Amino acid sequence: MNTTNHGRVVVFGGGIPLSFEGRIVGAVGASGSTVANDIEVAKAAVRAFETYPKARIGSSGSLL
Repeated sequence: MNTTNHGRVVVFGGGIPLSFEGRIVGAVGASGSTVANDIEVAKAAVRAFETYPKARIGSSGSLL
């Protein structure tokens, strides 16, 4: 995948996209441990993001 996309794509086990209202708004990535641990850390971050049901992504970078 990296080769066919001119080095612009890197795949690793701890990456999870974040969606809001059916749109991808960002992603969470964790790396540095085993793939299984990295995935658990990323999932915890996604769960934290999901606790903000009216999350707003704006220029301030805050979740409200």
